[in-house]
Amino acid sequence: MYKQILFIFSILIFFNINSSFADSGELNKNVTESVTLKSLYTSYLMQNKTNDNNETSTTMNKSKNKDELNVGIIGGGIAGLYAAMIFDDLGIDYTILEASKERIGGRVYTHKFNDHKYSYSDMGAMRIPLTPLMDRIVSNKNYSLFSKLAKGGYKIPTVPFIMSANNEISYYNGVRYVKGQPVANPSDPFNYSDSNNGGPGTGIPDEYANRTIDSLINPVFYQFIYNLTVDFDNGFKQLLKYDSYSARDYLKTFYNYPHSVIDYIENLSTNTGRLDYSSITELLMTVFDFSGNDFICIDGGTSVITKSMSEIIKKKVEMGNLVTKITKSYNKKNGEIDGLNVHVSKDSIFGDGETETLKFKHVISTTTLPALQRIDTSDLKLPLKLKNAIRSLKYSGAIKLSINFKYRWWEDSEFMNGKPIRGGSSNTDLLVRQVVYPSYGINNGTKGISGTILASYTAGLESTRISSLIGKKDKERKLLNIVLSNLAEIHNVDFKKLKNLYKEHYFQSWENDEFSTGAFALFSTAQYTELFPSTAQSNVDGRFHLSGELTSVHHAWMIGAINSAYRSVDSILKNEGFDNLRLKLKENWGTIEEVESPNLDWYKYDPDLINHNNIQGKSIQRLF
Repeated sequence: MYKQILFIFSILIFFNINSSFADSGELNKNVTESVTLKSLYTSYLMQNKTNDNNETSTTMNKSKNKDELNVGIIGGGIAGLYAAMIFDDLGIDYTILEASKERIGGRVYTHKFNDHKYSYSDMGAMRIPLTPLMDRIVSNKNYSLFSKLAKGGYKIPTVPFIMSANNEISYYNGVRYVKGQPVANPSDPFNYSDSNNGGPGTGIPDEYANRTIDSLINPVFYQFIYNLTVDFDNGFKQLLKYDSYSARDYLKTFYNYPHSVIDYIENLSTNTGRLDYSSITELLMTVFDFSGNDFICIDGGTSVITKSMSEIIKKKVEMGNLVTKITKSYNKKNGEIDGLNVHVSKDSIFGDGETETLKFKHVISTTTLPALQRIDTSDLKLPLKLKNAIRSLKYSGAIKLSINFKYRWWEDSEFMNGKPIRGGSSNTDLLVRQVVYPSYGINNGTKGISGTILASYTAGLESTRISSLIGKKDKERKLLNIVLSNLAEIHNVDFKKLKNLYKEHYFQSWENDEFSTGAFALFSTAQYTELFPSTAQSNVDGRFHLSGELTSVHHAWMIGAINSAYRSVDSILKNEGFDNLRLKLKENWGTIEEVESPNLDWYKYDPDLINHNNIQGKSIQRLF
């Protein structure tokens, strides 16, 4: 039925670098009216686990005043820049060390083709949902990032991000459906049933093919919604219980879905392998926490944010500084730890060029864990749980293939056979999997004005396969030909005409990126329960801190990165005994709603904080 096709268009919302959020607010005096389920889950873990890192209380020699305090920040991405903004406000000295010689921003990256204002693509973070949780970034509250930047003379321009648009295409199994057009075979729109493929075992059983996908998925979520709404405590215990199940295991074990049906669901997600390596707990929490129908993007690209942050901070990012080792520094008089030594190479490729050793009272590492794994931290004697976390916590790969065309042919009604697409995305089982049309600079296909499109945006197995063709020109030419062919097939346009419109391209693989080696955190089974808590605690006598979206409950979002930076700053202030600065932090920068560390003593786990009505009212259909 047509409802099934609409669901296929909306299924991407969960699977493509999107986390999910419930309402949020301020804590303590302004007690949180609503918090995310992920936050409650993490709070529970942090307060009910043993102290893996043995850092509940530190014995450090505290700084006499803030002038004695200096902090080394490893990484010039949004987390590092945000920490620097806070330190500027608090009057604390810092140094940002960025390995890249070419740019700041990390996984916030806009590639510009330079031939037109809107000839660019966001190769990393590209959209922000307008939910209360995002107030720390986009609201007009005085502590929001955008408010801070505007006050400093850097107003961030935004435009609506179009999540869904007329004439979007679903193209699976050689069958093309256009949003808004009638469906020829509502009971089996893409001919996946056994009956349409030669008999039993050749497709998916007819009894499942004849059901809408939301009828297959909704019962999974509704049961948890019901349990949490009727008896939150017991429902929450059930959620904890299933962290050791992958999404596939859960669907097979408790719903007895055939693997062919699970594959069918996963295929429509444009993210092959997601159900195998994502825990059902993370999936369910993401669904519960997601709210908000409206999104925005940055006019000029998301890098406008990080560029503005780098301009507003008092100390400039030190580029081309590859951290190779971190060691303890000892007081020569009493032999006690008095800081950390950060060993830096000026050769960001080989790490064996000119070296320098910098001493800091505290170090915040905002790098991804794969990048941190390449830094020699053996002298720090990190706890086993944290070393296991650094080694094994899962990141998803992701690729974005941006192509700059001579004009926006997808917005041209004539070229698109009367079905132009303006914003939104199309999806397919072809290699490109998902095509994302720009929400900015829409001009209805005006000739002579170039335009870019994300010809492919996908994660999972497809990302790994596509990544093997990214890097060298001869390999990218092969990939480009495949991508253009896929685009022509999906949109039902002439391949040669489309190829003649090609100008240039830029392909990004985050798993192949030397500074990130992964796109975003995506925990596998039991990783939340067993390993995550260790990443949110300070180490080495309270001097070594991890930040970045993985150490936040909100994986893949900029809000996760900046929340984690806030947490690290607060941990430093607490460990140093600067209670007055902690109060200033709260007054000037608000409080983070996610409870990521027991060291944040104004947060306490309280299941009653969760907005039961918010959970009960979710539309699960549009999230899976």
